[in-house]
Amino acid sequence: APLNTGTNAPPAEDDLPCGHLPIDDWNEAALVGAVNLEWQGGHRGARFGNQLFTAAVSIALAMNSGKPIIFPPPISKKQIHKLPCIRSSRHIGKLCTGCQEDMIWQDRNQSCGEGAGCLQHLKSTRKIQYIGVGYHQNIREWGKKPAVEWLPIFRQMFWAPVPQEPPAPLPSSTDLVIYFRSFFDRSFFDVWHMQMRVGHMPLAYYRWAAQHHRRVVSQSAKIWLVSAPEYRAHPTLLSIKTELGAELFEAMNDAEIPWLGDFTWVRSASHIVLSCSTFGWWAGFLSYATTIYAGLPPMPIPMPWCELLPDDPRYIFYDVLKEEEFKIFASARKRCLEYQECNTKRDCPAIAQISEYYREVISAFKANGSEIKYLRSHNVSV
Repeated sequence: APLNTGTNAPPAEDDLPCGHLPIDDWNEAALVGAVNLEWQGGHRGARFGNQLFTAAVSIALAMNSGKPIIFPPPISKKQIHKLPCIRSSRHIGKLCTGCQEDMIWQDRNQSCGEGAGCLQHLKSTRKIQYIGVGYHQNIREWGKKPAVEWLPIFRQMFWAPVPQEPPAPLPSSTDLVIYFRSFFDRSFFDVWHMQMRVGHMPLAYYRWAAQHHRRVVSQSAKIWLVSAPEYRAHPTLLSIKTELGAELFEAMNDAEIPWLGDFTWVRSASHIVLSCSTFGWWAGFLSYATTIYAGLPPMPIPMPWCELLPDDPRYIFYDVLKEEEFKIFASARKRCLEYQECNTKRDCPAIAQISEYYREVISAFKANGSEIKYLRSHNVSV
């Protein structure tokens, strides 16, 4: 076994990443096991927003049960590993008697799990609890507490600084920041298991949010548009730019981690317009924004959006189909679920009006000589 150069003394809180965190307040008297922090996001190709949801359920499970979080060094790193505060709980060494606290995952001395190490010891004694497979994109999995009560915890755990290079002024208190994302970069809907799904909210939703903001906050408010490079030529995004006078935010293009720069910049805004996206959802939820606009898709989308609508006074929900806004969470969620169910029954009125809602996308198709048709087959984008 390699020589152990560590000590039995636990690291001081000042030496821990981000100092004292909520996950450090576990029941050290019980020593009944630990919860593995799941960062895979539900599948191998999952990206940042998905990774945060599985991590959030892990943290909630640990804190609801009084157990610590374990976060062993990964074999391969993902986006979530760029967050500086993601780590194991303090005093994990108490679960692995004989292992050195300050090198808990590297210690291979005979006293540490008979040379196998702390992680293998916890596995062999079945003291690791896992959240199970799945995307876990349902804030009700966090427990009985309303999602808003988890905000202080997840703000600490998922914190990251806004990059200083290149310099990018933060949004002003009256600026409106729109985060745009579509699930399909070359289409606006697909067919999945004989059901039609749209890839993004209609232009009318973004138009309503801009009008509402200018009416309530400032008639001359600046509108920013944030989107990943692969969506910046999307017909709906281009229409948001031209019709609403939005400026595309590109200051983080040359940042060391552009996507994290965009995330922290959106998170710093006072007024945010969400797209149906896990990335955007987390940027809005973790923010200190006073207003967060969230649309109710008139048809299903490739994620369980209705399960992510929080009971949070910052949110204003909008139904494009009936041109109705909600401040009451329960009413918004009920309407959202109704649209999911109506598509299942094949009587959703939005299907008949889809060409009206996505006029700019269809026009772009026609301009390229594309034929517009509906394919009744599985997993086909049109």
